[in-house]
Amino acid sequence: MSDTQEEVATSQLWLEGSPPPRPGIPLTLRNGIQLFLANNPSSWTFEGTNTWVLTDAGHAIVIDPGPEDEPHQRAVADWIRARELRLEHLVISHGHWDHSGGLKALAALTGTAGVTDLRGSADGASLPFGANSDQELLVYRTPGHTSDGITLLWPRHKVAFVGDSAMARVNPYIHHPDGTITDILESMDKMAGLVDDSWLLLSGHGPVITSPRTHLVRRMESRQRRIAEVRGHHENGLDEAQIVAAMYGDRGEQTQRAAAATVSALLAHITERN
Repeated sequence: MSDTQEEVATSQLWLEGSPPPRPGIPLTLRNGIQLFLANNPSSWTFEGTNTWVLTDAGHAIVIDPGPEDEPHQRAVADWIRARELRLEHLVISHGHWDHSGGLKALAALTGTAGVTDLRGSADGASLPFGANSDQELLVYRTPGHTSDGITLLWPRHKVAFVGDSAMARVNPYIHHPDGTITDILESMDKMAGLVDDSWLLLSGHGPVITSPRTHLVRRMESRQRRIAEVRGHHENGLDEAQIVAAMYGDRGEQTQRAAAATVSALLAHITERN
């Protein structure tokens, strides 16, 4: 059985409630889309950072090389090399270190020139890929988690690589003041208009998002409920630390830090709207 046949036969989705892939061992979501999970689990990164490898007709793109972690970058590079693929682009969804830290190492291991920085692209810009013109990816700006976030659509496969703009189980935290609630709501609305429920959203952390338009609408509604909750606490005279304690209780330090960042962003959003 060839490598390609084996990958098709073992293809599967990492869905909510199912175990994550093992770091260093690729998971084939479908022919042409591989997931490598970085071994950097934490309260901020959940199971770790998702590195996506796209392939077509001897060509490859890597989205989010992950943190600087030699075994992770070597696993990706070895997989690409074993299949004699030409790595055309190294792309990051946003500048956070858990997504971009491995850029230089992976570029060196694969012999590529470096990152293809798409973060300043106009909405709908095309990233040519592979042997055929219909294999292009489309770039859209989706700030909110950070100011530089992008989403990559692969229309042929009906998948969108959304970085940390959307996640399967939670709304991503907002890296305020660089990211804003206003921006993330606009970006989620934009993404919901670009896809329908037959697509898949492939996030920077966690499982695959199915029925993405429905998912995004529900997550936007959840954001609005959080805004209302924080507004109520604020109007009752609670300060930021008290709001975090009231909403998130006694959790671990890293979780509290993420919660505090989100509450800060929510308070800024409320203040701007008043």
